[in-house]
Amino acid sequence: DRYILNLVGDGELLAEYKNKVQSAGLECSVKFWGKIKDIKDAYAQTDVLILPSIWPENQPVTITEAMAAKIPVIASNCGGIPELVEDGETGLLFEPGNDLDLARKMLDIIQDPEKIRSFGENAYQKIRANTSDNQVKKILELYDHINSSSAEQIGKQNLVLCYGSHIDLDCIDAINRFSQSSENGDWRFVMFDWLQDDQIKAGAVLWVVDKSIDGKSLFAGLKYKLPLLVPEENDELRRFCVKYNCGLYYQNAHEAEEVLRYLLNNERIRSNIAASGYKVYCSSNKLRLPS
Repeated sequence: DRYILNLVGDGELLAEYKNKVQSAGLECSVKFWGKIKDIKDAYAQTDVLILPSIWPENQPVTITEAMAAKIPVIASNCGGIPELVEDGETGLLFEPGNDLDLARKMLDIIQDPEKIRSFGENAYQKIRANTSDNQVKKILELYDHINSSSAEQIGKQNLVLCYGSHIDLDCIDAINRFSQSSENGDWRFVMFDWLQDDQIKAGAVLWVVDKSIDGKSLFAGLKYKLPLLVPEENDELRRFCVKYNCGLYYQNAHEAEEVLRYLLNNERIRSNIAASGYKVYCSSNKLRLPS
């Protein structure tokens, strides 16, 4: 039997993906839908939903929609996803960022079509039982921190701002490690460019999650009075943080998690580091420092 992979959505990597599919001669096996208005059109041609998310979201709406349509889900084992997708019952879970583990789970369900039917039915029954006003509120809350332009609302949340065009694997691992520990409290990881200026100011740390970022592009971020967390591998950023005492650096996922925890648990340290960075920014731009 021939299987079709439906890829829904757009983005800066769309052209690259299309080229890779063409180079591999897989045009007949992969369909690019692009951005669509009604997801039901795609679901009508879908037997299994795959959600390779790297963000520890609470309960992705995409999953609840699929479950309501009796479509089983293969998803990343992170955030609140396991609360929806019960591994081996309503779908399958795989290690975030592990493409081999994802491929194994895809092959597993392809080789046993009965799982598609039974997982789909189980998913439908679960989402039906959980549908309530409270559940709807939880789903809507997922988008509040992105869609709201209210600084007051954003300010009530604990935010770590992630800076870069993509997220390195070490950072993905660190985010998952951090989020799985109840000792770390309730922190949200949000991409820097998702937010407006007044929302950025509510952040606690500006974390460079893309080691290819150069110092010039990051420098403007110092105006928000946030301490920096940068990859040691990026020597330019590391030396900048050391020279001006405006940030800390990490070598791997474990160090990133530990340094992040240290910063978030020490408000005075964060404030001092942020002040150093802001002073450098003001001096370079010949601005007058506030008293």
